[in-house]
Amino acid sequence: MKKTIAIPAAFITGTVAGSTLGILFAPHKGKITRNKIKNQMEKEKEKVEENILKLEEQLLKAKRSASEKALSLREEKFKNTE
Repeated sequence: MKKTIAIPAAFITGTVAGSTLGILFAPHKGKITRNKIKNQMEKEKEKVEENILKLEEQLLKAKRSASEKALSLREEKFKNTE
């Protein structure tokens, strides 16, 4: 589970660092640079939203799997007590 959280955190950190360096070393006028940053941030936002949806799907699958396993164990325990 830690790896699942670390990947989006690294992604966000990289995005912020990249944007900061882009601003510092930008060869264009401020308005052009701001538009480029805005467009890039919109793309990154879409990627983050996609990753969140994937993470939600993974969590739902894990929850379903855990519920099924718990039910299976309960049924097995019930059979053993008969």
